[in-house]
Amino acid sequence: MITHGLVLAISASIAGISLANQPFTGPHLESASVKAATIFDVPYRGSRAGTIIKALEIPVAPSISHSVVHHTARSGDTVASIAQQHGVPEESVRWSNLTSRVGSQPAVGTDLLVPPVAGVALVSREGDTLAALADRYHVDAVTLADFNRLRFAVDDPLPAGLELVVPAGRGPELAPVAQSSRPTAGFRGRGYTLLGVVPNVPVAAGNRFAFGNCTYYVYNRRQVPWQGDAWAWYGNAQAMGFPTGPAPRPGSIMVTWESGYGHVAYVESVNQDGSWLVSEMNWVAFNTVDRRSISPGGVPLIGFIY
Repeated sequence: MITHGLVLAISASIAGISLANQPFTGPHLESASVKAATIFDVPYRGSRAGTIIKALEIPVAPSISHSVVHHTARSGDTVASIAQQHGVPEESVRWSNLTSRVGSQPAVGTDLLVPPVAGVALVSREGDTLAALADRYHVDAVTLADFNRLRFAVDDPLPAGLELVVPAGRGPELAPVAQSSRPTAGFRGRGYTLLGVVPNVPVAAGNRFAFGNCTYYVYNRRQVPWQGDAWAWYGNAQAMGFPTGPAPRPGSIMVTWESGYGHVAYVESVNQDGSWLVSEMNWVAFNTVDRRSISPGGVPLIGFIY
């Protein structure tokens, strides 16, 4: 029969407690017979007795996402508001959507790529490698691979269609948004000749501008990917990489301060004397198309979109 004393001895041995030379009094061992001070004076060699174990540290901060975020533009969204919502710089949103030619105010319904951290979000194309992407966005190829949990060699071709995040990546130099100021008086100027009313043109597919306005007409002549009031077109075009300048060209868009909301017109032709011919809507009347010949300096010009 196993006695209580033997059980206690086995348990003490497992726990690393030496009971050598300790008196046993049989099955009715008195608690006073085991002196705690004596038992724990010298822990068993190799045991964990007397060892202070540090408690596990449980992370409380949210982990950083490594995935590209898709943001569907809603009414009133701007690049600035989208960037603020996702906690990244405006440049990160613009660099991540260069191929979509997103202006300062994306069209409603546009699917935008947003990186979860400051940097660039992208979709890989045929022929891309980690080394090439790292060089393009000025980062280290190994860092790029690690952040995206990829096990490709830096020179291996990547599969097309991979959504990748380039942490701390930097894209090309972005054109600043035009900061044109409104003239204090004389919105319409005097250096033009009204040539009369002309027939309207067919409505272009995808036209979301207000019916009868200048922006509505110009979109029908030349489809543009941005939205916004007329005065904002110049800056939106620059933000999306469209060339702009102060001189008219056939087929360009003239942007002026000829109303409180600005004005846009379509440049039909340019004359040898430097004047140009435009067609436009809502200048002489709502939903009415007219033509004007304009002389240099004849209107409060913001610029031309090419």
